[in-house]
Amino acid sequence: MPWAGESLASPESVALQTFRQYSIDVKARLNEADYTLGEGLGLIADLGRVNDQLTELGRPDLVIGERAKLAVVTNPGDVTSLACNNFSPDFVMRTGVRKTDEWDWRSDKPEYEAIPPTHEDLMALKHAPKLEDYDDIGKHWKEFPILKDANHSVKPVFIRMLLLFPDFTSRLVRDMSQPENQNKFRAFEPELYVAYQLMSRLVDITDISVTNENGSVKSSYLFI
Repeated sequence: MPWAGESLASPESVALQTFRQYSIDVKARLNEADYTLGEGLGLIADLGRVNDQLTELGRPDLVIGERAKLAVVTNPGDVTSLACNNFSPDFVMRTGVRKTDEWDWRSDKPEYEAIPPTHEDLMALKHAPKLEDYDDIGKHWKEFPILKDANHSVKPVFIRMLLLFPDFTSRLVRDMSQPENQNKFRAFEPELYVAYQLMSRLVDITDISVTNENGSVKSSYLFI
């Protein structure tokens, strides 16, 4: 409520109401992230249940035989740090590029921006084949253009998360892939923390590029 003598339309009142709405929105996001993480970890703890769901969803090729033990991240602030390298950037995806209304004075040509994927673009990845080698990516660009940038979309673990948590995964990628958000990783820290906790528990040791030549697991697999 405005204090005595304050106009409802005063700059002070507007600032207060704006912050209160911001606070409500942030709390709602945190509550949703908390719920997703709780439900997700509960599901992932039961590998048999995970594999049953993957099979029921038409992807028996993605069942997990043995989990790969990846780096542990317990501080939400760390997930967007340099220590986690490409984990956050690899959620930024595109289906192509388009001209903008801006002009690049250096090249005297119009500027281009990435076309963010739609929900339908991402859901189509549920049918993308499990890649056995990164050289196979080029075979599927036409049908799944998102794969072209070799981001998280080429990893079997991303498809597993997309299958098991479609709304959460699709929304995170679409929001982060908007042109105005593509470098604002810290703005998505809660969701990225949840995503890491889920993905780091859904990697199979036989997945593409998870192990070194000596057979040891790359604990930083999701950061590369």
